[in-house]
Amino acid sequence: VRLEEQAVINAAKKGLLLLTLKEHSNHGEFEKKFTKFGIARRSAFDAMSIAKMFLSLPDSKVQTSALLNMNQSKLVELARLPIETLESLDDDDLCALSDLSVRELKKELQRLKAQNKALDIERADAINACEHERLRKNPTMRFDMPVIISQMRSDAIAYTGLLDEALVQTTEQVGQLIDNRTLNFDNRLAAAQTLHHCWASIYMQIGHMLERLNGEFGEQIQGIENLPRFTAAEWEYVESQRSRLLESFQLDMPERK
Repeated sequence: VRLEEQAVINAAKKGLLLLTLKEHSNHGEFEKKFTKFGIARRSAFDAMSIAKMFLSLPDSKVQTSALLNMNQSKLVELARLPIETLESLDDDDLCALSDLSVRELKKELQRLKAQNKALDIERADAINACEHERLRKNPTMRFDMPVIISQMRSDAIAYTGLLDEALVQTTEQVGQLIDNRTLNFDNRLAAAQTLHHCWASIYMQIGHMLERLNGEFGEQIQGIENLPRFTAAEWEYVESQRSRLLESFQLDMPERK
């Protein structure tokens, strides 16, 4: 075994031993243990990075001469690449990287990361475009309507149910705040300011939302004659969604007499 290869093997073995030590150490003990052995923190984590890289790569890639001939500084930089990127590099790529200085290698690896990130974004955009087109041509239906419409109806019932619970509780608190004038005025004022601004913000957002709905649909959504209608199956689904949401945001409601 050449000296360069032996150095790489030693670094990987050291990293593997440290990974094993870490696995069998309690929280907060690991760093104390390797420091006790005279291993610097950076050296320990660099060795573990190299070991993780070799463990993740297929055997055919691990035995590549270019990889085995790299010094530890270059291996540490290489270990920062995503494993998918490393697997995509052939022998010629690794040889070219091996011939670079550490500074040049860092720049080249940054370029590779940026290139792969751009490719990931392109792939994600392509997948999203295909999915959007699929839904446009064949919209998924629920209760004889597109899922997006069904979900809006379900969410409206669930969210307003949650808001109603909060509003009832807050209304009671406001009554207590106004009636209990024996409390320090500045303290009552602090509570009043908080209640006012929090609910005023919600009030303004609700007003803006209703204006947009009325502007688009007008009288067709107003009045008791235009109350929403649900089939028994859809209402059962809505109720299940509402119950789940209320359980997720359980409010400790005071018992009202």
